[in-house]
Amino acid sequence: MYHGEENRDASSKIRGFLFQDLVAISKLLDEKTVYVIPEYIEDVFVYTEDKTAYVIQAKYYPKGDIKGKHKDIIRDLYYQYLRLEVKKYTEKVIPVLAVYSLNNITKPALSILQGEDYINVNREEKPADIENPEKWLEDNVYSEKKNDAATKLFEKFAYNESMRKFLEAYKIDPEYKEIEQYRKDIGDQLSTIQIDGCVIEGEKRKLILLGLAIQYIQKRYDESMEGEENFEKRKCKRTEFIEYLRQKMCTETEETIGAYLRLIVIECWEQIQNGSDLVDEKVSDMLECIRDYTAQWLFELGSNVQGQRQLLNTVSSQNQSKLENFCEMPITRRREIICEHYDSINDFLKYLWKIMIDINIEILSQEIETTDEQRKRLMPQTYINSYEKNYISLKFPGDNVVDGVILANILGGSTKTKMTAIFGRMKEFQPQKWYMEAGYRGKYLYTMNISDIKNLDKEGYEVTATDPNKFEIECMECIDVDMDGWNKIEKCNECIFDHKCVKLKEKKE
Repeated sequence: MYHGEENRDASSKIRGFLFQDLVAISKLLDEKTVYVIPEYIEDVFVYTEDKTAYVIQAKYYPKGDIKGKHKDIIRDLYYQYLRLEVKKYTEKVIPVLAVYSLNNITKPALSILQGEDYINVNREEKPADIENPEKWLEDNVYSEKKNDAATKLFEKFAYNESMRKFLEAYKIDPEYKEIEQYRKDIGDQLSTIQIDGCVIEGEKRKLILLGLAIQYIQKRYDESMEGEENFEKRKCKRTEFIEYLRQKMCTETEETIGAYLRLIVIECWEQIQNGSDLVDEKVSDMLECIRDYTAQWLFELGSNVQGQRQLLNTVSSQNQSKLENFCEMPITRRREIICEHYDSINDFLKYLWKIMIDINIEILSQEIETTDEQRKRLMPQTYINSYEKNYISLKFPGDNVVDGVILANILGGSTKTKMTAIFGRMKEFQPQKWYMEAGYRGKYLYTMNISDIKNLDKEGYEVTATDPNKFEIECMECIDVDMDGWNKIEKCNECIFDHKCVKLKEKKE
């Protein structure tokens, strides 16, 4: 049954994989589930103890209108339903739309389903079976793009009784909540798993369990669908899923830190969504894709001690002495230190994401995440210099330097004390540009004394020397990450990338 799934059309994927992963996890927590396969046949495939196969499309539309997209969803689900029928799949099949939307939808009538906007077939007699359906599908369907493949399958095999049975089986499940509440509910369910000797308790237990559960699903996306052996690897068996969580939570592992960082990413996105009711739908779509790529990147970065150190060297405004011997500390202490930097990581992500949106504005006029080039541009790793292991070094296209660093969460509290701590750390690493929100801007030297820098004119002091010790500071005032700023698109090549202060120009005018 696995054949034909290796080339699922990316355009059919959910706008933001988090909701899809949460649906998969919720099914794994159901005692009736035997196994779940993400991104197989549809977004989520569930096989239960009573030998029923649930073929689920997961759609999260907190702002958009699901009604206009229901036709395509119906076509997708009937395509898979009919394909399994043609392949003589013997188990009961239930097509499901798992949806969160502000708009309610209902099943179409059979006469509507038969119409040209949907299946475009009205045939009483069942088409004759063919001797080798797999060969026919391979020759006529699997080589086509999904919409054309569906049309060919419908023309050859669709008939009225099949469509009637499909509508009878088709289930619209609207009992989902906004994603923040939904993931909290799943975290609550995960925390009820009996784990003897659990090393993490309290609220962080829920967050880390959820982060680990998402990673368990994410790992399956990398498995090939070709061949029976790989098909078995793609399965998420409920018993193995529960055992995986128990093992990870009973021993101190680096992955618990990676899992916690994944949840910081999700909560950062939730803050933006909750505080920005007017965020444009296309910006929201792009942000969801960036969120999920960031979550996987930070999980991997945070699942090893060197990556944790690299992150802290970037986001911390603590004195370096407090981070000495970090790599030698036990996992419990290192996890505590990462937790202490929650706000700093949150601020770092917001500035990184906003710059990524600003420099990829043309994607807003396209179908999100339909090409490899788009996906690459929505990944933080694309802008990270992999050769630098001490801090997160950034190189944005169009920037006037090849080694920048985002230093957020400087404002509030003792700004000058934080500046002193940051300067001491950055003086060792010497990035060419600081993206820092403390109001400082200009060109300075790492050979200068920090007290001199703090006392200089904030409105653009510039050294004249062409010295290898020279570095720039961008004040970031023109990059709006506040709750009402996510619809604003800044032209980075006219400000932070080219050392042209928009705010300073406004003051002079």
